[in-house]
Amino acid sequence: SFVIKLRDSLSKDDRREVHHLISSRDFETRTLTNECMDSSSNTSSSIAVQWSQYALRKATTKGDRGSYKNQKQPKSYLLLVLKKRQKEHLAAIQTLLRLLGIKRQSDIGIAGIKDMHAVTYQYCTIRDNGRFDKFDKLAHLSRSMNGVEIDSFCRVTHFLERGDLRGNQFVILVRDVKRVRVTVDAKDNLIEETVNCDKTYILARVEALKTQGFINFYGEQRLGIAGETHVVGARSFDIGRAMMQQDFDKALDLLISGRLICRGIDEKENPKVVKVRETWRKTKDVDETYKLLPKGDSMTRERTVLKGFKRYKNSLAALKCLHFQVRSFWINSYQAYIWNQMASERLKLYGTKVVPGDLVRRENGDVGIVNKDDCSSVSFEQVVLPLPGYRVLYPKHSIGERYQQVLMKEKVQFLKDAPVESTAKGSYRNLVVLVNKLEVEFPGSNASAMDTETFQLSFDLPPGSYATMLLRELMVMTRTRN
Repeated sequence: SFVIKLRDSLSKDDRREVHHLISSRDFETRTLTNECMDSSSNTSSSIAVQWSQYALRKATTKGDRGSYKNQKQPKSYLLLVLKKRQKEHLAAIQTLLRLLGIKRQSDIGIAGIKDMHAVTYQYCTIRDNGRFDKFDKLAHLSRSMNGVEIDSFCRVTHFLERGDLRGNQFVILVRDVKRVRVTVDAKDNLIEETVNCDKTYILARVEALKTQGFINFYGEQRLGIAGETHVVGARSFDIGRAMMQQDFDKALDLLISGRLICRGIDEKENPKVVKVRETWRKTKDVDETYKLLPKGDSMTRERTVLKGFKRYKNSLAALKCLHFQVRSFWINSYQAYIWNQMASERLKLYGTKVVPGDLVRRENGDVGIVNKDDCSSVSFEQVVLPLPGYRVLYPKHSIGERYQQVLMKEKVQFLKDAPVESTAKGSYRNLVVLVNKLEVEFPGSNASAMDTETFQLSFDLPPGSYATMLLRELMVMTRTRN
């Protein structure tokens, strides 16, 4: 802990503001009067700053990374590679928990969430207290997992947390390739037709991506399927919006009501899941809906929340039964929904030039506002937009005003003293993202042939950027054309 001495002239409101600026989940403050201070001090009061109980608990129970320096024998964790195919993230984690005999989801450390509609690989750390030193038993367990495999075991001293990654590597095979050719008829009408795709067209699109990058939109994995709610059902950001409005009854209702259309090959959920959702929409009966939940790893969020509601008879308490990362995902989805809107408006209004009032990320990582004299010395790749929150700056032009207008219309406020289930600090996201190591191949294609139906892309993206948005840019896709 340490002490901050305040001036005599500081008013009560100013002192309160100092407390407000310092206080957080990691720090807490209290006022010290002259009686508590050395008699030689001339200040009327001082502020004592110390670690909060939350920070102390986190350091002792979660093996905080900073504490390793003071430990003679660093803690040891199991590191493995988790492979999943057509498996939703939380369902994969539940499978891992069950087969490894781990009770708490917080005992599995991951750096990020992988898409369901892919074959994905990611590192995981397991807080196992040395139980899994014999790796041959773990390899045998992997055979029992449906859609999930584990491999490449070793011991490490670092427990993975969200954000502990430099980026993601992708290999994507695109089949049945066609392109749209636009011609003009005698009456100057535009005519679109689908034709075979030649390699030079694909190579040109890839080269444009290499030099220009793409708009860093959030994809459907984060937001849900585009469309009207009565057509597609509840999306992640719909649940997040209800939580931000502190309407937790509605958030619970949206979660159980679920989607009407799914991403991927199957547009509908399996019949057992559909029956659960239809029963809830018709009856809103917790007990009846809970009895219909299918066995296994499906509907894990719904199961947890319904079980919590049966116990606590309160929607917020039921939602708190979910892991914090699951709850925060919906808030993040709503932030992403607002960000996508603001990114579209920023590009429509100002294009791809840096303008006064923009926010940019400096080389040292700090975010600041661009003035008129700075525009020529800042690249467009440095421009960022905020994910709304109570600790972010907003652009000092019309886009900053649009943030406030949209949030006011949606009756949403990001307040520091609100429940963690209905607020967020906010962060910044680059407006465009450049692609690293982008390569294209034409597997199985005749080298002399110009047309192709298949090509393979490999590339790296920074954390939080979506390969589906790269494909959207590459293929010049629009919702209308879809």
